[in-house]
Formats: sequence, structure tokens, C-alpha cells
Amino acid sequence: MGVFVFEPIHVNANATGGACVLRTFADVGAFILIAVNPPRRLSPHWNTVRADLVQARFGARRAEVHQAMRDALAAEGWLAGCDGRSGPKRGRCADELSENDVNQGSKMPPIGKTST
Repeated sequence: MGVFVFEPIHVNANATGGACVLRTFADVGAFILIAVNPPRRLSPHWNTVRADLVQARFGARRAEVHQAMRDALAAEGWLAGCDGRSGPKRGRCADELSENDVNQGSKMPPIGKTST
């Protein structure tokens, strides 16, 4: 069994709160609380993410939750750089990140921060 590496998930500016980068499962949970309003959280794609998020933060079902988050963002039209289709398991957009984005971090602000 391979080691799971969290590929940063880029959220576009259409999302509530603007563009950001989700780098950890804690970021995913915070994004859902901050950017996804309560009625929308009840939709099937967000419910899928929320159902296993706690397990992912402690080491189980990480790949499944990561892909569910990408799928939920794509369903909302919030996944940066994608056309709304979920693509392969790693995600079509993750392959497009440069090595600098992954190693040095993106220029996009972390969740909850806005550029001024």
C-alpha cells in the first residue's frame, strides 16, 4: 500500500470567500465550515466529503476524501483550472501543478485570508 500524498486543491474565485488553496484535511474542514452554507452542506456531494473527513484527518480513507472534495468543488464550479468534470483519481488539475506550486506553495492565499 502506497503512502498518500495530499495534492493541494486549488479553489477558484467563484467560491464563497474567493480563491484559495486547500493543503491539508484541516483546510478542507475549515473550507466547508466557512465557504459552504448549511443548506448546501446537505447536498450529496458535500455529505460524501463530510462523512469521512474525520477518518481522513486520522489516516484512513484519505484518497477517497481527497477525491470526494475535488468532485464536490467541481460540482459547484469551484475547482480551479477544471471544466467541472472530475477526471481520474489523482485529478486532472493536480497533474497541471508545477513543481514550484507543490514544493514552494502557491501564491494564492490560504483559506480565510484575503489579499488586499
